[in-house]
Amino acid sequence: MAWTGASQEFLAALRGSHAVAVRVDAQRNGAPLEHELITAEYLRDGLPVVGGSVSVDTDSMVRRQLDITLGDSALNPRDPDSPLAPYGTELVVKRGIRFPNGQTEYVPLGVFRLDEVSANVVGEGVKIQAPDRAKTIDDAKFIAPRSAHIGMKIITEITRLMDEIIPQSRVVDLSGSKAVMPRTVWEEDRWQAIEDLAKSIGAEVFFDPLGQFVIRKIPVNAGPVVWYVNLGSNGVLSSLDTSTSRADVYNAVVARGDRADDGPAIYSAVIDNDPDSPTYWFGEFGQVPFFYDSSLLTTTKQATTAARGMLERKRVAARILELSTVGNPTLDVGDTIAVQHPDRTLDRAVITAMTIPLTTEAMTITCKSGQAVPLDPPGRVILVPPVVTPADARIPVLGVQFEGMHARYWTGTGYTPTAILATHLDTLEAAGVTMLRLDLSWALSQPVRATPSLYSTYHRRLTIVLAEAADRGMDVILCVGQSPKWTRPPTKIQSVDYFPSNGELMRAWATWMGQNYGSRVYAWEIWNSPNLKATTGYTVFDQRASRYLTVVRGFSGGVKAGDAGAVVVLGGSYLSDDVWLRKMYTLGIKDFIDVVAWNPFMLDQRLAPETVTNATKERLTNAPAMFQCSDQETDDAKPVWWTALGWAVHSNTGIPNSQPHRMGVATAAISGDYIKRAFDLARTTYPRVRLIIVTVAYGTTPIHGDGYSVLTAAGVDRGQLAILAANQTAYPSKRDLL
Repeated sequence: MAWTGASQEFLAALRGSHAVAVRVDAQRNGAPLEHELITAEYLRDGLPVVGGSVSVDTDSMVRRQLDITLGDSALNPRDPDSPLAPYGTELVVKRGIRFPNGQTEYVPLGVFRLDEVSANVVGEGVKIQAPDRAKTIDDAKFIAPRSAHIGMKIITEITRLMDEIIPQSRVVDLSGSKAVMPRTVWEEDRWQAIEDLAKSIGAEVFFDPLGQFVIRKIPVNAGPVVWYVNLGSNGVLSSLDTSTSRADVYNAVVARGDRADDGPAIYSAVIDNDPDSPTYWFGEFGQVPFFYDSSLLTTTKQATTAARGMLERKRVAARILELSTVGNPTLDVGDTIAVQHPDRTLDRAVITAMTIPLTTEAMTITCKSGQAVPLDPPGRVILVPPVVTPADARIPVLGVQFEGMHARYWTGTGYTPTAILATHLDTLEAAGVTMLRLDLSWALSQPVRATPSLYSTYHRRLTIVLAEAADRGMDVILCVGQSPKWTRPPTKIQSVDYFPSNGELMRAWATWMGQNYGSRVYAWEIWNSPNLKATTGYTVFDQRASRYLTVVRGFSGGVKAGDAGAVVVLGGSYLSDDVWLRKMYTLGIKDFIDVVAWNPFMLDQRLAPETVTNATKERLTNAPAMFQCSDQETDDAKPVWWTALGWAVHSNTGIPNSQPHRMGVATAAISGDYIKRAFDLARTTYPRVRLIIVTVAYGTTPIHGDGYSVLTAAGVDRGQLAILAANQTAYPSKRDLL
């Protein structure tokens, strides 16, 4: 899976002269390694790398292998307590580019376990060989026969076998399988057990560049081209050798299994039945079957799934390309690249192995080519896409959450605004804010089932806020939430923040809102933090997701009926919750939204946005996993908005470490700097992020008091806005919102 987090500046720089940057950090149990030999300099800049490479091979059990030389001979281990002794230490490796402005952008290459460390005692440098985490799983043989959990999902069983050994590694399931375990006993080989389970569902398993354990369907022969390896201007190709062989190529897979009863044997044969394929079963290639036997195949459907997945890899035509190119750390085995020949034709090829140097040396790639890249129109060679230079970089649009419907902005119970409404908006305008995110309460808009009135106090207030924003050149996103009492089941007490009993109840109201406010609203976000029980009322994850789908479907259909141009935004999940986003895509959410959104708060507010240690949903840097959710559903063209982000400012005295979500930073200057650095990350690393909404203009939220506020009650900037305004001035060109 190609690394999708690289910025356009990064990819453009690869095609010209650039400074290679490498960072290697030591860790144990997922935490930075502390030792007197790991100096402050090494903690700040990484270990001293003088050479090495990362090899990646799709056919190897250990997909990633690190060979590296460090320049400090003092790091040569002398006893088991030495930091680089091979007793559990891991190396986290990244390669990147150091730009002329001093900024550095890295791409992860893997997490590796130290296996062998050697040094010439009279020379300099320490040589290290380190496989990825698969070797740790492989070493952990069963000391007694192990029985599978009959009836458990195969994915769950795979996860259990891995998690027993490396609990700190996150599991990413992209298989979509719901198959369950048959009766199975393993003798001793844990990794073989995991691989056999994966094959039985047509999947493969490996550790990715982030050290995550990935379970995914075996990819097809050639997917979309992710990189053009070309000659000439902006070219990256330095050498190319080709060969042709039919060794290890098959055009049928026969999968055979066992069954618990005495019925017919489990059997399925899948052939290459594509007449245009060079390995067509009834073609000139001949008939060359591959046989696969597994006791895990207990139904014909399972055998067919396994055979089909294996055939996709076995039937790859055997035109082998060996090439040298400029190092591109974003590539991975399984990626499809287009390779340009001297005659200007292009081959579409799937990477099977590669070696990424940790120096300026050339990168070597081995790939199999099954077809030429189609020409459109016929006869015209596809050109390398235009290069985006760093000077073209644009920054996400700056927005702020504004609680303009709150009572603090209004006189009594009427619709006359207080002076601070205009004051707060003026301060935001001066800071370069061009988008407001305003909460819209369905409960207050339509307290009874009858059609709402434009002349109610609530709607008069909404009209005024929209007009005040428009006068200042600000667009508005309305974040829909809070269900009316009449939409919730009467049999039990429910919070106004909970979902309605049926999302279709929103449709008529949404149509009315679209008709009356569509021309004044830039976009409609559907519910805040729909992945939480507290804001939905559903404890069970699957129920919460299914009900949210009905809410989105009902509102989206309604508002677009009222305003055909309405932009519907997926409700921002609390944190970068890729499990939630993947679930919503599985349910079909992409058909009802125009923008993908989430709220990438750092769960522990003391951490800077660049923090990647334990990069799960609790970290902003889990963004690549979020992007992959869209990529898997071919929904990557949709824009991404971060609809709530901030760092609370307050003392942490009395807050236990077990409650990191309540923590804050000490000053507004730190908060502003972290928000600014989040913008920098989006600008340099996450080009799909078009908008960032800062939390909050002025609020009294119960979680952190008013710690998130960027304004005082009087409308004075607490310090964050000045930092963000300077950043907006430094990068005057903004990304398109849609």
